[in-house]
Amino acid sequence: MLKRLLFPVKPDGTATSAILLIARIVFGILLMNHGIQKWTNFQELSAVFPDPLGVGSPLSLGLAIFGELACSMAFIIG
Repeated sequence: MLKRLLFPVKPDGTATSAILLIARIVFGILLMNHGIQKWTNFQELSAVFPDPLGVGSPLSLGLAIFGELACSMAFIIG
């Protein structure tokens, strides 16, 4: 079943396109929720957010928010 979904014989099938669209929307919304939570708690998180890139905690948090909001919107659009 999963192989048929990922590698369809007829890649332009309507059912396959609809399933993939629904999956993109669901996973994009789930990822966006994490970004929205970080955005609403920016002041509290900016002091304690990890800084793996060495650019400062607030900028690292901003990059994480960008990744979770803007990139998930682009993922939904496809």
